[in-house]
Amino acid sequence: MLGVIAGIVGALLGDKPLGWHAAAASVVAAVISMVIFSGLINN
Repeated sequence: MLGVIAGIVGALLGDKPLGWHAAAASVVAAVISMVIFSGLINN
């Protein structure tokens, strides 16, 4: 979540490529960790 906020702040401050890539990477990492976590719980 902090990565998303940092990415949006970075994008608003003008560093758009870095900001949006950081936000996207953070979202992807969060989704992957949620999938792994739910998989561990279900097993």
